[in-house]
Amino acid sequence: MFGYLLLNIVGILVFIGVAYLLSKDRKNIHWKSISVMVILNIFLAWFL
Repeated sequence: MFGYLLLNIVGILVFIGVAYLLSKDRKNIHWKSISVMVILNIFLAWFL
């Protein structure tokens, strides 16, 4: 089960990294909002 959680975390980080690299306005990214949603996603994945 821990392996799946780790794989999901890596997938989320890769997705965010690709979105960052393809972004035209990198300085205007709201990292606090993104981190809250990532933590919420990991929390829900852990319990579901």
